[in-house]
Amino acid sequence: MKVKVLIILSLILATFSFSNANLVWEKVLNEAGNQQIYYVKSTDSGVYLFGSSDETGYDENIVVLKLDSNDNITKNTLGGSFSDWSLWGFESLEKNIYVVGSSKSFGNDYDYYLKNLNGSELSIKSMGNDKATAGIDTKDAIYILGYSQEPKTLNMKGNLVKIDKLTNKVIWKKWLPFYKNGADVKPLSIEKTSDNNFIISGVVVDFFEGRTKFYLAKVNMNGEVIWNKIFTGKDYARGFEVKETNDGYIAVGYNGSWDKGWSDTYLVKLSKDGQIIWEKNFGNGLSTHAYSVKIAKNGNIYVVGYESKTIKNKDVLLLEYDSDGNELNHYLFGGKNNDVAYSMDIKDNFLYISGYTTSDKKDRDILILKYEIK
Repeated sequence: MKVKVLIILSLILATFSFSNANLVWEKVLNEAGNQQIYYVKSTDSGVYLFGSSDETGYDENIVVLKLDSNDNITKNTLGGSFSDWSLWGFESLEKNIYVVGSSKSFGNDYDYYLKNLNGSELSIKSMGNDKATAGIDTKDAIYILGYSQEPKTLNMKGNLVKIDKLTNKVIWKKWLPFYKNGADVKPLSIEKTSDNNFIISGVVVDFFEGRTKFYLAKVNMNGEVIWNKIFTGKDYARGFEVKETNDGYIAVGYNGSWDKGWSDTYLVKLSKDGQIIWEKNFGNGLSTHAYSVKIAKNGNIYVVGYESKTIKNKDVLLLEYDSDGNELNHYLFGGKNNDVAYSMDIKDNFLYISGYTTSDKKDRDILILKYEIK
């Protein structure tokens, strides 16, 4: 895999519409081809952003950006001869930064890809057509979450891979417990819980029923199920990110009804045993999606995604709720075309929000927003 590091000295700023003085700045990396960020992670050494770039117009490369304490940006490109991308990254207990993604550069099919930016690189062939979506660090092991083709049915099924941190060897690979004939199961987010288990969120694509569903699972560190929950809230739903709270879990995605025809953001609070406590929707009558959720020190809940102003015009959507799910604020940030946020994280009382924009040109450029929490 080739590695390219670039210090970005200048950025082209997009023309955005502002409705909130808390927005500190917005930056756009205006480069050839399509670039976008899928995941933002705050660390002690800075804020890291993980995504993909296809400057040549084909065969994406992994892109990793770092924002230092002065908001200067360093760009790191990882990639081989074929398509590679990253949906997640994390900091280990040893302060190493790991990139989690998928790569076709090691064979004829996609493999899980794990890269320590300070050293080791690992391609993991799991079950077939493997897509890594998230990862997490523990004292002695790294866990990679993703999905692969089940050999008998060829449907996608979630799996978990445990990797020894010292040897960089795979300890085990296991299918996640939930599976349904005629459905793809795609876990997308993982977090270690206070009781030393894992909470996982994602989506079930049910081909027989012709709809998608919100997927939540709690498993122990051996990959064994504690509980599964599959639900929609309305006629269909998709789940993306889940976070632990003091008394349960908060998960985010979007859902909708067939008679309405458009989706709304979907925020759901669950108890420790997976029972729904409350559900909140937000929408304007057109497509409105949420992809990321974070909880601030003051207990307020932040959600980002996009809201459609027209069928061809999306703006970044930022929602703020109190801990009981009461909406406090919502803000839109955008230009003349599409501006979408896929992820955010919190550092030093600031939200770092990222995704992509097409407001300056046809291709997608990386968009980063810095928002002060007050």
